[in-house]
Amino acid sequence: MGKPISEKHAIEVASFIVVFEHPFEANIIAALPGLHAKLKGDYPVFNPTNTMEVRVEGADVSQNAVLSGGLFQSLLPDRRPSWTLRVQDNTIVVSCTDYKRWGDVSTKALNHIKAAITFVNSETNAVSNVIYQIVYRFVADSQDKYNINQVFQVQSPYLTAQVVNAGRLWHVYQGWFEDKEKFNGKLLNVLNLSTAENPVGITTTIDHAAHLRFSSPKAIGEFDDIFIRNAFDELHKCNKSIIRNLLTSDQLKAIGLV
Repeated sequence: MGKPISEKHAIEVASFIVVFEHPFEANIIAALPGLHAKLKGDYPVFNPTNTMEVRVEGADVSQNAVLSGGLFQSLLPDRRPSWTLRVQDNTIVVSCTDYKRWGDVSTKALNHIKAAITFVNSETNAVSNVIYQIVYRFVADSQDKYNINQVFQVQSPYLTAQVVNAGRLWHVYQGWFEDKEKFNGKLLNVLNLSTAENPVGITTTIDHAAHLRFSSPKAIGEFDDIFIRNAFDELHKCNKSIIRNLLTSDQLKAIGLV
């Protein structure tokens, strides 16, 4: 049977994303070391990030590295990141690869997002959408023993009829909208389901990104603690509903969703 990559869940990474209407101004990017000083206990490592700017003038081509953001990291002993915070262009992204429980992870992630938001000019920028993206992985014991029903309900509405007969390797990519009137917007679900070969066996991946798109950009003043908590709780609820309609009962038990 395909096994979740963790003993208590199958989550490889969970990301909390806030997208702004406009790219961050240069003075905001320049102030990111101040944000690092505030969050250094959670993110000991900070690196500025650059975008390569190419300029063509006649026959002359020049390249210039332009400061465009910052990457904050908390590293495991093997140097893999357990938590990252990226402020880049017009987005704030907090990602966790050391997932335990939704309550603890979401509280920490949203606190870091709110800290980063304080560095954005509320007079000139607004939030256009928020995204919760989560990647689940399951690994079969061997390539020879793979069967799609080790992980999925074969009658799931999110699978096509073809994948049942496709063998070990297949890929389904889809998206759909839902109205979210209480948030004055629409929810775009982007669901990417696939299998891949690896030395151990067949890896099954569920990559779900829930995009809450506001009909009108929200001023930072509207983006308070209650609103941001309610928004991401709604996206988390949506994700759980999809997973419950994808996985077998045995897999749902294995990851604690029943």
